[in-house]
Amino acid sequence: MRPAPFLVRGHCLCLVMTNQFVPLSDSSYICAAKKKRNDTGVTMNTLICGTLFTIVMALTACTHKPSYPAEIENELKVLDRIVDDSSRYKDEKMRKISDMRSALRPDSTDEYRYGIYDGIYREYYQYDADSAMTYVKKKLAIAQRTDSYRIKTDAILDLAERYVLSGMYAESLHILDTLDTAGMDSTLMVEYFHVCQSLYEDLSSTTDDPELKVKYWNTKNRYRASRLEYLPQDDIARLFVLSEMARESGTGENMLPAIKARIQSPDTDCHNKAMLCYIAARIYKAIGDRENELLYYIRSACNDLMAPVNDYRSLHELAARLYVDGEIKRAYRYISRAIQDAMVAKSRLNITSINNILPIISASYDTLMQKKHRQLIYLLAGTCILAVLLVFAVSVIIEAHNRTIAAEYDLSDLFEYWRWTVSDNAKGIIKGYSYPVFDPSTL
Repeated sequence: MRPAPFLVRGHCLCLVMTNQFVPLSDSSYICAAKKKRNDTGVTMNTLICGTLFTIVMALTACTHKPSYPAEIENELKVLDRIVDDSSRYKDEKMRKISDMRSALRPDSTDEYRYGIYDGIYREYYQYDADSAMTYVKKKLAIAQRTDSYRIKTDAILDLAERYVLSGMYAESLHILDTLDTAGMDSTLMVEYFHVCQSLYEDLSSTTDDPELKVKYWNTKNRYRASRLEYLPQDDIARLFVLSEMARESGTGENMLPAIKARIQSPDTDCHNKAMLCYIAARIYKAIGDRENELLYYIRSACNDLMAPVNDYRSLHELAARLYVDGEIKRAYRYISRAIQDAMVAKSRLNITSINNILPIISASYDTLMQKKHRQLIYLLAGTCILAVLLVFAVSVIIEAHNRTIAAEYDLSDLFEYWRWTVSDNAKGIIKGYSYPVFDPSTL
């Protein structure tokens, strides 16, 4: 005979052969409910953790940067601030030029005027090509009115120097060929050999003919050696020349102590510090010290921008180095700034050099931006999915919690009923309700 069930708020209570009620165990019911809730929680946790992992990986990919030593990272941050604040240094330079102009008077002599124009030209020389050319012509106009051989030669050499910087090599050669060096003093000889050295160095860099490249390079070296003979022992330009010669001969490392000492000297201005740091970077590059190479490229660029000058090599060579290291965003920023400055200075050699690497960096930057755009879309989608999962998980947990509480209340009522029926010897009437009672004699 099948025992009759007792139904209490949806739960079963069965009569057994011992004439006792055997209820559904509260622990088994609660464990079943908890197991269902835990299984749901495990599934939700897996989905949430997977989504979080995807988001973290996307963020990591978006923010990946090459790792540099702390000193280099700090110097890069300094350079970033200088690039952002470059207008301040330009304003200071223009105020300085304005003060020089204000020193002119209507009754100033030609010699005094020439000195002021020469100072303004030096400020503009590697900064603004058009303004520099304007003051070269003003110097030439005064030189034509004077009988001073030195003033005339100085003005002509400045014009030739400006032509070299702009890539007007034929015009510069013509000027230099017309000069008579017999009457030049040591200062003019240094300037003359410097212009000749710069001219043939640029010619060697721009020609595609291997034989001409070697010829121009050797000519550059001869003019450089002649210039060295006329340079005073304490002239910083002498350190420039000796350091470059040592680097080319493979002994540049021996010049680093002298270069660093001069960099740290309070008497060295920003422009000369920039040149010394650039030479040091090239020496470190030659000996394979990549960290110090990068460090001194950064320091050179900082001083170039604080000087400020627009004809420089440090920033675009630094950009090329950062590009190799995978620092695409900074490389693009620096190369963009370098090409703008080079255009203002009309430095043909720098413009050519920058244009060789600008398309490569720009293409990589565009690719990087597209990749980051896709990653941000994935990140946004993952965040939305995570939000939906979290809402769903909370609703499931709340529902499971409410069911567990309801089950516990039901079981509590059931066990109260069980105690009452056992104490009354399982009589079939409890509080007005009739329940079938198991009779063993019916077996």
